[in-house]
Amino acid sequence: MASGGERSGRPGAQYGQRSDLQAQPRTAQPVRVAPGQQYGRAEAQREAQRSIPLPGQKPFARPTERPDEPITAGLPIGAGPGPEALAPIVAPRGDDVVAALRAAYQLAPSDDLLDLLIAESLR
Repeated sequence: MASGGERSGRPGAQYGQRSDLQAQPRTAQPVRVAPGQQYGRAEAQREAQRSIPLPGQKPFARPTERPDEPITAGLPIGAGPGPEALAPIVAPRGDDVVAALRAAYQLAPSDDLLDLLIAESLR
């Protein structure tokens, strides 16, 4: 018995659950190396990428979350609100928990923050 427990399979054979040893999909990135490296480093990078190719880049397929907003929103030209719509929200000072929760909710609305805001407002 080998160190670490009994081995299953044969040396050099592919295991069914090992996706990194199986044929790579066509979406793999081409082999690329950085220029100007020390002697031998570029070839080592090539060999590493050939043995385990980098995954391909997936195009953005997610639909927009704001289909009615003009592409120029936030710019000083074109349709939609200008740069004033991008003004930062100033966090409250002191111990005003409700004001702090309101500011946090304006920056990143979530159901959890809304629940906290309602609970604090009712105190």
